[in-house]
Amino acid sequence: MHKEKSSNRLFEMDLLRIIAIFAVIMVHIASPFVFHNPYSLLDHSVGNFLMSTFKFAVPFFLMSSGYFMLYEGKKLSVSILKYKIFKLFLLIICWSFLYAFCFSKNFLKTFILGYDHLWYLYAFIGLYIITPILRLCTKKENKNVLYYACGICITFESCPKLLFFLPKDLYISEFSHKFLIPINSCLMYYLLGYLIRIDFNHLRKFRISLYIMLFFSLCISILGVQFFTSSKRVAEEVFYSQSSLPLILYSVSLFILLFDSIQKNKQKCPKFLRQKISTLASLILGVYLIHVSVLEIFKSIFPNLNTVHHIPIVWLLVAILSFLIAYLMSRIKYLKWLIKI
Repeated sequence: MHKEKSSNRLFEMDLLRIIAIFAVIMVHIASPFVFHNPYSLLDHSVGNFLMSTFKFAVPFFLMSSGYFMLYEGKKLSVSILKYKIFKLFLLIICWSFLYAFCFSKNFLKTFILGYDHLWYLYAFIGLYIITPILRLCTKKENKNVLYYACGICITFESCPKLLFFLPKDLYISEFSHKFLIPINSCLMYYLLGYLIRIDFNHLRKFRISLYIMLFFSLCISILGVQFFTSSKRVAEEVFYSQSSLPLILYSVSLFILLFDSIQKNKQKCPKFLRQKISTLASLILGVYLIHVSVLEIFKSIFPNLNTVHHIPIVWLLVAILSFLIAYLMSRIKYLKWLIKI
């Protein structure tokens, strides 16, 4: 198997990815409270607050991958990428079958398209396929070109969605996508992860600006859904979408600030605790694949735990059980391949 030695792991990124997986679980727990309740109810307001606050999860994963995969100092051969792509295809087939068989009413559709959260595996196959091409561009001397590319992504993916209040017959969003159909938020976050790595010492100097950007972008997301939208479609496309401009600003600023804080304080963390964090981080993919099934089973066994007051309990239990199952699978020879690349 192609994997980095544990000694080469980066503590800051391990901790960020653990934070991100807890955020993913929270988003999946909170989303029903947003989309299944009237906008005037407290349950919707609480769900919206949690969704907006924790929606940074997938951007964190994408940026952390770009941080490592696109760095020119990382040895990355075509054979390693082919292995990763092949393994992702195997994971998609196996987990799509399991979710389709256990939780879907339409087996064929779910097996072919994958269960909701499995879209992430499809996205990464695409990113891995274009990584060799991107590596030709990710040189320090091309930094400004890459910032330009990210700016193009934001312009054509995010900005049109902020014009939702204009008449639909203007076709603003559809018009913008005619120009740059291949560009999407996954590629943008992937590139941003690399740019944060090579430009981190410069970016961290703007700490106050990052805090301001974080605060206002989060407020725009929360208040935008709560007071300025009245439909699920607008909430999803304008504020919850990975290409939402407020979410991009929020995720990037939070990523840099947390990375900076962890880097400054990691020496205060005891060695044994850092080793435990490294172990937990190695289980992240497994937890991502497993947690939805744990949540579905949990809801079927405890149908009464469906109010906002139960969110913290459900969140912790689902996270703990998912980590425990992933850990046990990692210790079993014939199961560990289901949770690792």
